[in-house]
Amino acid sequence: MKKTFRKTVFKDLKKNFSRFIAIIAIVALGVGFLIGLLSATPDLQTSVDHYYDEQNMYDIQLKSTVGFDENTVEQLVSDVPAIEEIQGHYQMDGTGYYNNLELTTRFIVSDFSNAINQIGLLEGRMPTARGECLVQRFSIFDENVVLGSTICFEGENYTIVGVCESSVYFYKIAEYTNIGTGKLDVIFYADAAYEETKPMTDIVITMSGLKDLNCFSKKYMSKVEGDVRTFESKSEAYLLSRKETLQKDIYNEIYVEVYTAAEKKIRAELSAYVTEPLLTQMVNEQLKQLEETLKTTTDSLVKDELEKLEFKWYVLDRSSNTSFVSFKENAQKVNDVAIVFPFFFFFIAALIALTSITRMVTEDRSTIGTLKSLGYARGTILSKYIFYSLSACIIGCIIAILTGVFVLPAVIYQAYFTMFYLPAPLYEWNILIILVSSLSMILTILLVTLYVCIKTLKEKPNSLLVPKAPRSGKRILLEKIPFIWKHLKFKYKSSLRNVFRFKRNLIMMMVGVGGCTALIMVAFGINDSLGSFSNVQYNDVITYDLLLESKTQDLHMEDVLIDSIYTKLEIEEGYPVEDKEVTTKIYYTDESILSYINLQVKEFTTDSVIISTQIANRLKLKKGSKLQMTISGEVIEYQVSAIFDNYIDNYVIVHKNQKQFYQTNSYLIKFGSQDRKNEEEILSKLYQYDEITKVESKTQTRSAFDSMSESMGIIIFVIIGCSGALAVIVIYNLTNININERIKEIATLKVIGYQRKEVCGYLYREIIFMSFLGILLGFLLGPILNYFVMERVSSIGQFFSPTLAWYNYLYAFGITIGFTILVVLLFIPKVKKIKMVESLKCVD
Repeated sequence: MKKTFRKTVFKDLKKNFSRFIAIIAIVALGVGFLIGLLSATPDLQTSVDHYYDEQNMYDIQLKSTVGFDENTVEQLVSDVPAIEEIQGHYQMDGTGYYNNLELTTRFIVSDFSNAINQIGLLEGRMPTARGECLVQRFSIFDENVVLGSTICFEGENYTIVGVCESSVYFYKIAEYTNIGTGKLDVIFYADAAYEETKPMTDIVITMSGLKDLNCFSKKYMSKVEGDVRTFESKSEAYLLSRKETLQKDIYNEIYVEVYTAAEKKIRAELSAYVTEPLLTQMVNEQLKQLEETLKTTTDSLVKDELEKLEFKWYVLDRSSNTSFVSFKENAQKVNDVAIVFPFFFFFIAALIALTSITRMVTEDRSTIGTLKSLGYARGTILSKYIFYSLSACIIGCIIAILTGVFVLPAVIYQAYFTMFYLPAPLYEWNILIILVSSLSMILTILLVTLYVCIKTLKEKPNSLLVPKAPRSGKRILLEKIPFIWKHLKFKYKSSLRNVFRFKRNLIMMMVGVGGCTALIMVAFGINDSLGSFSNVQYNDVITYDLLLESKTQDLHMEDVLIDSIYTKLEIEEGYPVEDKEVTTKIYYTDESILSYINLQVKEFTTDSVIISTQIANRLKLKKGSKLQMTISGEVIEYQVSAIFDNYIDNYVIVHKNQKQFYQTNSYLIKFGSQDRKNEEEILSKLYQYDEITKVESKTQTRSAFDSMSESMGIIIFVIIGCSGALAVIVIYNLTNININERIKEIATLKVIGYQRKEVCGYLYREIIFMSFLGILLGFLLGPILNYFVMERVSSIGQFFSPTLAWYNYLYAFGITIGFTILVVLLFIPKVKKIKMVESLKCVD
């Protein structure tokens, strides 16, 4: 009996193979999409983390305004036992020349045999003699470097013998610098083994125990923060030691100069009437008498020189590295998007399983009744449908795991090559993600199967052996509107009645097609928001061209600027007391700010305090609300007078009269037409001002954000493709069920004279109508879902407005209808194959 039952199970599986495939498809799509999106960010991070470990990238970098002593490295090793490896090197930004082309250049001299920040050779060879160098590939030499050509830096010529890569620089956007045009044109390296000894400007360090951690994880960052505090706590002692060393060096240098000048002066005065050897003797005697005076003069000059120096240490981790930060933020965007989409797929999977199993059980009512009459236990009968749904889930999950682990992350990884020079991808089996995704889907399908089967198995055998009565027709709402109903043709009336008679099919179609439409709208919404936010920020919000930070309140730029205008202000940094993570720039200014930043107010009075959108949203502030800011350790309270739309960074714009001690430290410059043409030349001149500490060009800053939308192109394409596949599966499954349930009805239509075209129209009219209803639902869900996604994608200092252009509704409509028509066309051959004899197989 068991053998016969098993044969029945496999026979029914073959009979319901199309439904079986539909469940496999939705499981594979839903689970695969979820695994793929959730695995993409970990795979990206793991690949780059492995690359960092291979190249032995630094964990801590020390910089100093006064350089480092030669013995600093040895002292640090003894003072900080957690140091694993440490290396000092020379780094200098300046002006270089290549083929008579002036370049903003970074020159690095380090020991190539040392393990930290290893350099990978891509082309050519390593330096083997003094005056040979390697160039970084992302620079102007990326494609047109000529090995053997010469680059000149600081008066010395270096022969390019190779092209290299470095884990420190793999972002394709040029690094910023405080000289030249503010943007590095080229980075090149020389081996310290062959160069003259250079002063130590930087120290790079790897810490023990960190290689085992993923550098993008919170655990790693927490550990590094502790190490940073350790080095910061020791900076004062090291700076004091450095000051003493510099004082001795400067003293010796200045004393020699003072002594030589005094000697020349005395010799010149005595040489007129004293001859050698008496002249030398008298000069030495007078210099001996002046020794205390010379020392006093030297001490005074040394003091003046030391006062000009700023003794400061900078302890940096990887978060200060442009490539690291840019990659981390962009990789996280995929994870932020991934959390939203699976809910639709899981819900649709449940609906498809519900419809498929319900139909299968309905068709098997007499079989179930017979089995119960023969004494089969409920569990045995139930096992047939459990096997059906569970095997479909398992096959779907296997397909999903293979595509989710390898295919989708590979596609997303490829998208990031537009922005970064990435290593070969590493694909991890993220067991937790795989298990949670697969088991959630399997559990969903099994619960639906149990619900349908147990409900039927509760009936008695005699009721199961009798075919279930057809669902009675009911009047629909439209029938109660005679003005419309009376003017409809019969074929439209019957289609409308059928649509609303099978409510489960209607709900599945509306949710599936509506979800597809909504997801497509979200994909286009992401494209709109990420593609336009920098354009809006730097065209509509920020209307100035340059931001300068200066040591002086009275910076004269008449020699540099011809037809530009500028305003003065004071800038400080702080954070809201309620949310320390929101680093905020506080601008103290006057009404002139309205010409440089679009604050969306008509006037800027002495009471004005205008905050940016993200601060208002995070702290739930509105006009008239109180805002407490921590600035330089002091808590200051402001009353918000207005909120302005802003997308990059956070600002609090305050009238300068509200600051007790106002002191200009910054300038906003708006170019005139003539200066705009010479922007790079102006930047070069501004960087030569000793008083200027920072130059921020809107053009250069914008380029970094413009690249963000490039990496999202393929991801958006993937979302649209998966959304379309969702619609195809839903429409295919529903159309298949619709045809199978109504074979006798279709055959009867053929018997009474309906042409093939009319029969297809009779069936597909319902599908298309339900698709329209689904699209309308999608139009309602799309903006809501888009808002939620953009809230997730936004991060501190980056606010993405949930933009949805009107034409995106047309795109979503066109794509969804396109998928619907595609499925409809696939079923035309099946409808043609239905024989008229089927109309005779009806039950009385």
